[in-house]
Amino acid sequence: MRRAPPAWPGSGRDGEEAETRRRGRGADRRAMGGGAA
Repeated sequence: MRRAPPAWPGSGRDGEEAETRRRGRGADRRAMGGGAA
């Protein structure tokens, strides 16, 4: 699960970074398992 599912805003790094900021780091990356897990 490197890329964010289509349900997430954006896809790939853009969606990952945006959601990571909203959720507050860690939590988002763990849930998505994207980038640097």
